[in-house]
Amino acid sequence: MRPHFQRHQAWWLLAALCCLFVPAALGNVPSDLTNFQNEYPCDPNATLLVRPVTLDDVVQAVQQHDHVMTSGEGHSWNQPFFCVEPGAPFNTTRPNATLPGQPFAPAAATLLVASLQGPAQGSNIVDAAANVTSGNVADHQQPAAAAQPGSVSVPRPTSANIVMTTIRPLNISVDEASESVWVDAGVITMDLLEYLSNYVTPAAPAGWTLGAFPWFVYQSIGGAVATETHGSSLTHKSLSNQVLALDVVLANGTRRVFANETDPFLMRAFRVSLGKLGVIARVQLRIVREVPVRRELKALTPAEFLQIMQDTQALWTSNGTTPVWMNETEFFWVTQKNQFIMVNFHRSDTPGALTNLTGFKPDNTTVYTKKGSMLQLGELVLPADAAISINNSQVLVSQPAEGSLADAPAYQRAQQWVSGFLASEINAAVPAAANDTAAARTIGVRWTLPRPKSPSAWYGAENMAEGLMEISRFGIQQIASNLTAEATDIYIKQPQSTLSQLQAVLYDQYEVSVPLAAAGTCWAKLLQVVYQGDLLGTNPAIRALDKGLRTAPLIRFLGAEDGLLSHTYDGPRMYLNIEDYLYYNRGRKTNEKFKAVMAVLTGDPACTSMGPVRLHWGKAGWPDPGCWHGDAMYGDNWCHFGCAVKTLDPSDKFADSAPDRWNWEGVDLDKCCGPMGFTVGVEGCQCKVNHKRSMEQCPPAPFYTYR
Repeated sequence: MRPHFQRHQAWWLLAALCCLFVPAALGNVPSDLTNFQNEYPCDPNATLLVRPVTLDDVVQAVQQHDHVMTSGEGHSWNQPFFCVEPGAPFNTTRPNATLPGQPFAPAAATLLVASLQGPAQGSNIVDAAANVTSGNVADHQQPAAAAQPGSVSVPRPTSANIVMTTIRPLNISVDEASESVWVDAGVITMDLLEYLSNYVTPAAPAGWTLGAFPWFVYQSIGGAVATETHGSSLTHKSLSNQVLALDVVLANGTRRVFANETDPFLMRAFRVSLGKLGVIARVQLRIVREVPVRRELKALTPAEFLQIMQDTQALWTSNGTTPVWMNETEFFWVTQKNQFIMVNFHRSDTPGALTNLTGFKPDNTTVYTKKGSMLQLGELVLPADAAISINNSQVLVSQPAEGSLADAPAYQRAQQWVSGFLASEINAAVPAAANDTAAARTIGVRWTLPRPKSPSAWYGAENMAEGLMEISRFGIQQIASNLTAEATDIYIKQPQSTLSQLQAVLYDQYEVSVPLAAAGTCWAKLLQVVYQGDLLGTNPAIRALDKGLRTAPLIRFLGAEDGLLSHTYDGPRMYLNIEDYLYYNRGRKTNEKFKAVMAVLTGDPACTSMGPVRLHWGKAGWPDPGCWHGDAMYGDNWCHFGCAVKTLDPSDKFADSAPDRWNWEGVDLDKCCGPMGFTVGVEGCQCKVNHKRSMEQCPPAPFYTYR
């Protein structure tokens, strides 16, 4: 367990209620290409799994395979973007054969891939791969007659997903002078936050943190950046917006650093790239100093919340400004209770925002030993007029034993702690997988589909809507209660105690973003559909109806960003994150009420009339093949991004399983692409794509039929 993360001990009740029958928590390195719940699989008969140990292994894998994509912790509900384009099918009985209708592959144009025989019990991937040979394709090409027993000869084209979390060592490097951090793509976001908050120096006596971070902090940094993962922030915005530079493995197998100053256009493309432009190896992010922040929770009726959204829409449409309260504020929608919970934040480094620190508790980001010793209070960076009240019931200050680590100078102890955390936690040994072999490092291994997880009768039960939503509300009240603490602790995030539940109880997560210019009208329509006019819940019959949800949807806000495929490239937006637990846990049957909500969000003019409603790149709810049109969703930016793909990956090395989405047919990119992207306005250069299916040929909103 990661050190001193869990601050809110009352979560034990929620964890106990939700996890009566669940297995161990997350943390194993993927041994297959499904998501973290064994759903949304890639093609096991045409996709190899690469588990590199070094970045050189990654480079070799990119050089060897025809198509590659990267993987992290598997937190995705979007299979076409997650999975590499399948290669030629494997054939274990005739090693060099290709199946009818598949691309022709000469007998010699094969990769020799190790069998599924696993390593010795207790070994790990580092040991198993120690004797790997040259990673050149030629070194692994053999005629069919020479294939070794138990091996599989894979015909061209070959495809592989590269898991970036197996690399050792993973590195984090803080540069206080530039207020930035370089972090390897395979580092988990929560680990980075923990490292930064404990990185205490004279320049930052309370440590560092990210300007804004997401609710779910157990993704790899590389995956989080590539998919525009976000919290709620008009100032710092998404993780992608906080990127200063990227170290990337390109399609030709070389590495190059891209930065805002040197590559302004390509950095706009890289901000949200989904792996289409290269393998992100390292990321440079802006960091900010830890300061005290006050969190406040307030319950609202649906009518009160709707008024807030309508006022927000009116303000934005009248003068293009946002209300003061919106920055960093989040809402939870407790649907069965006819209630919204507003959570806002007041920072001590914002003039006038927080002048009284009564009850401020310096947390473990300012505590260096497990015994509880801490910096002297005078070393904390606080406003000059701050009033501080700290008592022994909140902070225990003990004298360190003479000669112990705790007796060392405070900053020295801090650096020793973060060094140890990097070595023992972030770089813990990679667990062995059944299909680990020397070839796993660069060529890859075959893998099998895992057993599907069993549905939860509890989550699928007709009479559990009220009870599970009450558990959700209780949890929110614990993690978002009124409190003043340092920034890393005070901004809400997924409790670690609930991770095993996420792995065990099947669900799909969806997220849409709506322009602020439609926030009020969209919510008016949505609340009408869900509550049938009974906003206050005074009609017992309507209040008792199952609304189709089991957890409270999360509402957040992001400011305008410059990423080409950023949701907010054209202005700030409201985001609604919702989860469907009923599809899986009621026999994989459509959750009609949930789908009705998605239909309003994605197809009703109340939500779409002021601009397209956009889907999160890593989550569920995407339309059927051919029914998502990038040019309609992102305008000229879609063709700007096409120019970046053409520049950096002309051979389609980074092809995923969504060829219908990455469509620029009918647009002359050869003519219209320049150094700064798509040359809008030049004769013959219009970003209008020819689509095989018109929206009239697609199913009605929400445009998908697989759920």
